[in-house]
Amino acid sequence: MRLLPIVYHWVLWLFFTLLIFGQALGAVWTRAAYTDNLVFGQNSALGPFQVLGSNDVPFTDRSYVCSRRSRVYRPVQLAKALDASPLVVVDTAGGAVNGYRVVKRAGFEIDATVMKGYTSTCHAIAATLDAILDRCTELGYNVTRDGLRVVYDDKAHASDSPTSNSDGSGDGRTATRSVLKIVRDALPVLVLPFSDNSRYSRYAIPGWDGSACMVRLNDGYETDGLAAMTMRGLNRSVRELRTAELLGRPGGVWRNGWYEDRAGGRWFSDVMSTEPTLMGIAMREFDMIAVVTVIRKRTNLAIMNDTLFGVFAVSGEARAEISSVYDLEVVLANVSLGVLLVRWAVAMAALASSRLARTERGCEREFPSAGIGLLACARGFHWLPIVLLPRLKTHLAVFASIGCVFEGSQAALTQAWYLMYPGIAELVLLVFSLLNLLAKLLRRRMSDALFGPTLLFYCAAHHFRMELGRSGWFEYDGRIISAVPSAQFESMSALDILTSGALLRLNGNVKSLFFLKVGMLALNVLPLLLSRPARGAVATAATTATAANSGPTTLPSQPSPPLATKTTDGQPQSVGPSTRTRGWGDTERTLALHAASSAQERAAPASPGLSAYDMVRLGYVVVDSAWLMAISDWLLFAPLAACGLLHFASLHVMVFAVRQDAVRSCCVVDEKPVVCQMSDPRFTRCRPWAISSQPFG
Repeated sequence: MRLLPIVYHWVLWLFFTLLIFGQALGAVWTRAAYTDNLVFGQNSALGPFQVLGSNDVPFTDRSYVCSRRSRVYRPVQLAKALDASPLVVVDTAGGAVNGYRVVKRAGFEIDATVMKGYTSTCHAIAATLDAILDRCTELGYNVTRDGLRVVYDDKAHASDSPTSNSDGSGDGRTATRSVLKIVRDALPVLVLPFSDNSRYSRYAIPGWDGSACMVRLNDGYETDGLAAMTMRGLNRSVRELRTAELLGRPGGVWRNGWYEDRAGGRWFSDVMSTEPTLMGIAMREFDMIAVVTVIRKRTNLAIMNDTLFGVFAVSGEARAEISSVYDLEVVLANVSLGVLLVRWAVAMAALASSRLARTERGCEREFPSAGIGLLACARGFHWLPIVLLPRLKTHLAVFASIGCVFEGSQAALTQAWYLMYPGIAELVLLVFSLLNLLAKLLRRRMSDALFGPTLLFYCAAHHFRMELGRSGWFEYDGRIISAVPSAQFESMSALDILTSGALLRLNGNVKSLFFLKVGMLALNVLPLLLSRPARGAVATAATTATAANSGPTTLPSQPSPPLATKTTDGQPQSVGPSTRTRGWGDTERTLALHAASSAQERAAPASPGLSAYDMVRLGYVVVDSAWLMAISDWLLFAPLAACGLLHFASLHVMVFAVRQDAVRSCCVVDEKPVVCQMSDPRFTRCRPWAISSQPFG
């Protein structure tokens, strides 16, 4: 069990390294295709249930019509079109059946960028309108062609008195009247987006006899630049029969495109499947250019009332092709992270080597944490926020996309594992780098224990995003529509995303999932907020630190004047490289990000020197139990020695001779440093890979 902390941090380091290495694959793997199996909702055999979210409902402010403006057709929000309609028919008896029923809602405004995309859809519908209506006729519908008829319940025309039964007793409900409006300057096709600002929609053409032709218009209708235009629809007899069967409410009638059961319930229905299942609802696909009929595979069941109670099930395959650009910002980020990962690995190796050796001798019983806190004094860790600043916009998009299954422009990002998971790793490391700097400024100490759980939480949340969507824990049905178009995202800066509320919209406006991810970040701040200000080692003449406590902070790029400690006569004597700060204040600052400690270590008295943990955290290792060397120098020394090239090296290095003090069970460093070339014979006899970290007294 004592080895478990070492194994845990090595596994964490390996996992983090693999994530960053996955991003480097983008240099050669610039394009990849992915296929995801999508499953939302529940089995239709289980009957109706309460569907989460607000997708699929035909709201008036979500839908739009293609209205003629001069000689072209342009999209107009349905709510605005109904207010401006020149002809209004109020049906007091409720006998009109030749419109399409929508649910009145106000307060939402379709985004201007999305409206530009809807414009191309209207142009495509206008160009192929006759073919669309003919295919609906072929499917068995008797569609209207003289204008668009829309029906909705308007409480403004409701009676002031409660409704009464035939015996005169009231039921306490307010009466509403169905209002039918004809928009004569619009195409007879009502566009019903699946969600607010969605680029993908279903299309309804009202019929004269109460039914409505519900179809899908894909390819060139919804994606600019595609030459193919396809229409998918289901035979009327099959659609109407399966709707009643799936609801378990036969014997109803069709009015205004909705199914009305015997109890008076109204259900809008979108029943399609490209798969020849036992339900027999395989839909047909028409090529609107070549007029060719083919059979495709996909399943979509959406039979609900206006309160989203009903049958909902979606299954199929989502295919995407993702391309990545390995630019200079990614190169700089990967190089910086690679250097930090190497230093982290060297520090862990040195610490593990010394701890194992001392444990065998019975000198150590506790293994300290060897987490990201080992980088607290690394200059690369301090400068990491500046290095990653050009990629902040990408990191924000990655954070917002964690755990989401998108339909739309963000789907490609969530499916590109070599973009998402390395982005998550960089984001978590960036957060801890900022916390480390903040802790230094506030003279506080915080634990690095949450680094691993935070990284694993975000990676697991994204890996199991399909399961999260189907869990029912959040306020959506599993599908999240991209709320920020690609063109708008490209025009935004990182500051715009943070200040304009776009971060929540990048999360698909799913507040529960968004605040869960933000809460995980906030959890990492709690140790900093709950900690007490650290005190410098002013009570003694030495800068002291235990393996679990604080030590001085900023490590010079090269060892500077030696660290003072006390001799037996109480006078200070130099024992090694200085760890005092430069320009950070008149006292030592703490090694802000440090490992968690045991109760035994916290209760132990501080030794008059540096622990093995703090020495590697300051950036030093002991080579072959003989020389104290900076990790940056060792990274040059070890490869040259391993390749037998030390005698060719003319690089100078400053080291300190180390000798063991058997009485105090610690190392003692010579007073004066040794400055020499790496080809010095004293170095050539060293074992370059025999590194450790020793306590200094």
